[in-house]
Amino acid sequence: YDSPALRKLFSKFINAVGCAVAGLHDNTKLVPMLTQLGRRHMNYGVHSSHFQALGKAFNATLSEILGPEFTQEVEGAWTMAYNFMSSIMMEGLRGAMHDRDSALAAGRMPPQEGEKASISGSSTRQVSDDLSNIEGGAQEADGSGFVGEGHGL
Repeated sequence: YDSPALRKLFSKFINAVGCAVAGLHDNTKLVPMLTQLGRRHMNYGVHSSHFQALGKAFNATLSEILGPEFTQEVEGAWTMAYNFMSSIMMEGLRGAMHDRDSALAAGRMPPQEGEKASISGSSTRQVSDDLSNIEGGAQEADGSGFVGEGHGL
């Protein structure tokens, strides 16, 4: 687990979860952002099974960090939040795969490798902007930008 790349990826995941939880009060921004985030994950080779594995790793990490404070109630709340997020993202992923398959069936060429990088680069900036907008709304709501007490949870 001592991989800088893995730590960076998990850090992005934790930030996205925090922003999504903070943005639950505004589904008009949150749902489209999560849908687009899921669509972009097609470019990373993500499949539905990856979301399940990540959910288990997330719960294990929360359990390790929170210790005895990781009660069944806390686990249930975080599981519900993660399932909400991942189900919307998986729907976006399925939509992107459907669009790709339809384009292939119609004889249109899928994006080439260089185009994927370009799409991913602009998408990353868009996700960052979207997350900042949602997080900004949370900061206005409670002044802190954090959800809950302790550990930023």
